[in-house]
Formats: sequence, C-alpha cells, structure tokens
Amino acid sequence: MTVRADRDFAPAAWLRSAEQHAGGARLFARKRDAAQPRHACFFAGVAARFAVRALILALGRETRESDDLAELIGLLPEEAASIKTHPSLAILERYGPEIEYPDGEIPGLSWADAELASSTAEGFVAAIRAELEKRGIDLTVPGSDGGR
Repeated sequence: MTVRADRDFAPAAWLRSAEQHAGGARLFARKRDAAQPRHACFFAGVAARFAVRALILALGRETRESDDLAELIGLLPEEAASIKTHPSLAILERYGPEIEYPDGEIPGLSWADAELASSTAEGFVAAIRAELEKRGIDLTVPGSDGGR
C-alpha cells in the first residue's frame, strides 16, 4: 500500500471529503439503530481535520501527518485567525481518532452530543469553505459535481 501525503491532494479534494464526512456525521447522529454516538462524533472530528488540511494547503503551507485537530490548527498562519479561534473548536477537538476504536468510548457521550458534534462540524466546514471562497481558491474537484 502506498502512503500518500496530504499535499498529494488539492485543497478542493480535502474540502469535499470534509463535507462528506460532516454529512456522514449527521447521518450517524440520526441512525440510532445502526450506530453509537461516538460514530457521529468521530466523523465530525474527521470532517474538521480534513477542512483544516484544505485551508493549510490552500495557504501554501505544509501539513503534518497528524490526527490532532489542535496541532493542525496550530499550523495555520495568523491570516486565518477567524478559523484559529473559531468557537466550534472547543467541541470538535474532543473527537480525535481514538474514539474510532472499539474501546474508544467517551464516558457519558450521548445522542445529544452526537447531534451537537454533527451540526458543529457542518458549520465549521462551511466556515472554512467561505474562507477559501473569499480567497478565490478553486474548489472544483475534477470529475465531481462542482466540489460539493
């Protein structure tokens, strides 16, 4: 298996994947007979990390092989201050990759947390989309439906 670096993908591809993961979080939060709250929260965390990767790369920066949202946010320059201080981060930073594993349950995690995580991820990803559009970044992914 070939490991690909973040820079192997265009910012638009990272953003599209972020939007898809945010949608997946929403579906998991509503599909209570087929999922647990941690599944929605995990997808919300992935959506946030992928969206930040899109912004980092669009700003011409290098990312790190990291699944730590706080570390990725730290790679953003001050010109992205509105994202670095976005109020959604306090919620989304709780949902790292460790909740993906069978023993990764966060004690007390509820369906309300899953709903909050999924809606927060959608808002955060939308904020990054708006930031990229404001900067004139091409968000079209070749062969897709216009980047969404």
